[in-house]
Amino acid sequence: MASLAHALDHRCSTTAAAAKRDQAQEQQPWIQVGLGLAAAATAVAVGLGAAALPAQAVTSEQLLFLEAWRAVDRAYVDKSFNGQSWFKLRETYLKKEPMDRRAQTYDAIRKLLAVLDDPFTRFLEPSRLAALRRGTA
Repeated sequence: MASLAHALDHRCSTTAAAAKRDQAQEQQPWIQVGLGLAAAATAVAVGLGAAALPAQAVTSEQLLFLEAWRAVDRAYVDKSFNGQSWFKLRETYLKKEPMDRRAQTYDAIRKLLAVLDDPFTRFLEPSRLAALRRGTA
C-alpha cells in the first residue's frame, strides 16, 4: 500500500510539474518556436556550408530582370511556358547572364522571352514603348 501511495504521489507531482511547464509554454510560445527556428536555420546553414559562401546582393539590373520575369509569369497564357521550366530559367539567367549594364539586362530579357518561341510576346525598351504609345494615341 505504501508503494502505491508513493507511486500516486510521484505521478501527481510529475503531472503538476508538466502542467506548470505547459502553462509557462502557453504564456511564451515564441520562445519554443524561436529556438526551433534558430536550430533549424543553423542546421540548414551548416548542412549547406553557408559559412563558406558569401552572401550576394541582388543588383538593380537583376531586379529589373526579375520584374520582367514576374510579369510574364503572371500574365502568360500557356502555363507550361512552351515546355520550359520557368523557375529554373530564371535561376540560370540570374547566375549566367551578365547584367552589369542596362543593355545587358535588356539582352537577357530578350533571350528569356525568345525561349518561349511566341511571336506575340516581345520586349520593348522604354523608348520604343513610348514611341509606340505616341503612334497609337
